[in-house]
Amino acid sequence: MKIDVNWWWAAVVSVFSYVICPNSAYVPAVIAVWVAVVLDIFTRWYANARNGGGLYRALKSRAINSDAFWDGTKSKIVSYLVVQILAGLTMRVEQWATLSGAVVTVIYSIMFIREFISNLENLQDAGANWVGPLLCFMRKKEKEITKNEEE
Repeated sequence: MKIDVNWWWAAVVSVFSYVICPNSAYVPAVIAVWVAVVLDIFTRWYANARNGGGLYRALKSRAINSDAFWDGTKSKIVSYLVVQILAGLTMRVEQWATLSGAVVTVIYSIMFIREFISNLENLQDAGANWVGPLLCFMRKKEKEITKNEEE
């Protein structure tokens, strides 16, 4: 049985894995952050469609404007990739595994919490008022984490 492998795709995935996930323990964190990013995109579309009178009306009235939407999304994707590359390189450069592991854990925790909050804000914009207490709780936790890191 012959298996065709695209060497270019395999090389890209290998380099990506080597740089961003030097330790397999952080693969779930990487996946969780990117799933939260995708959910953030969908919840923003949902909120815009709901506030625009439905998907068709929102598209027709330009309430969902792909240019404006993708400008923010592109900058988020690029910034997250850069931070994840730097976090992965920290694991490769730093000799003390405990220190680099703590840095990477904090980085992924903050990115995930930020995306979690963004998703809740989008759902609240769409009319899901029940997420208010959870949103308040998550904002408080984000402040606690960033406060501890500043100290």
